[in-house]
Amino acid sequence: MNEIRADYNKYLVLQLRAIDSHGAWKGLSDEELLQRAYLVPSAEEEKKPIPLMPEQFVRFQLQASAQILEQETGLIPFVVCETGCDGSVKAFVISGKIVIFQKVFYNTGDFRYRNIEKLFTKGEKVTEKILENYKSISEVTQSLF
Repeated sequence: MNEIRADYNKYLVLQLRAIDSHGAWKGLSDEELLQRAYLVPSAEEEKKPIPLMPEQFVRFQLQASAQILEQETGLIPFVVCETGCDGSVKAFVISGKIVIFQKVFYNTGDFRYRNIEKLFTKGEKVTEKILENYKSISEVTQSLF
């Protein structure tokens, strides 16, 4: 596992554990927790999935990426998500007055995966895009001043 993937995994698990106020998932391993939250259960699986709202699927994944940005750059980014009446989720990663990443997710079902590898691959891509956007923004702002 490369560094981005390991950090992404860690921050995603921390967020899922933070919403478990009653300790219902305390006995689950990190991998099992991620599987119940983000994998599409197969027909024969009896395990009860972790109930997340569509906005939470997006928010938790972007917050994990934003925490990696904070770790890499020292910026304090935050994630803003809004669910539209059509089920789409508008998401932004913002730091100060700068929008580092923005996207509208029209099919939030895309945030449930068939295997855990796809979750980490998508997380890496988004994280790399956020880091790339920050680098290009910082180059532009440095050239202005």
